[in-house]
Amino acid sequence: MEKVVTFLALLELIKRKEVHIIQTTNFGEITITKYDGRDSA
Repeated sequence: MEKVVTFLALLELIKRKEVHIIQTTNFGEITITKYDGRDSA
């Protein structure tokens, strides 16, 4: 249950643009960083 709650909380943080997630390859490491407000694109 704890993993589900953590996953849902992470989705909410993404929706609110409070964190940025990067995964460079399929099945690769996922990096989660605090969103700093700058557009990375």
